Amino acid sequence: MIIPKGINILGRLTQPLFFPIFKNISFPKFKPDILITNESYSLSMYGIDGNIIHTPGHTLGSISVILNSGEAFVGCMAHNGFPFRLHPGLPIYAQDIESIRKCWKILIAGGTKMIYPGHGKSFSVEVIKKSLEYN
Repeated sequence: MIIPKGINILGRLTQPLFFPIFKNISFPKFKPDILITNESYSLSMYGIDGNIIHTPGHTLGSISVILNSGEAFVGCMAHNGFPFRLHPGLPIYAQDIESIRKCWKILIAGGTKMIYPGHGKSFSVEVIKKSLEYN
């Protein structure tokens, strides 16, 4: 299991507190039924108007579900809640924060409006847009 590093002060301070519990956890290897790469995977065959896309950064295998309505279920590409953040924004842990920024630019260009993070409440994509302007 690869542990993402802290990418800001809060991430660097809290990583030693949260991640030691994962050092002794292992998961069995498996062969995926569907491999998501650089091509989006349509969910229309399941009656869902949207796609799954590969959004590496938090981890190399991270994915997001992007609905045609502009809703994005992004996992740990964003946080909005204790203990990770007090306000919505980019994650505090990532294997590659620059990849996360690139993925966000793709999601924004694709019409994403509402973010559903893996941790915390949903929020407007405007928060991410502002965050990217300063980085």
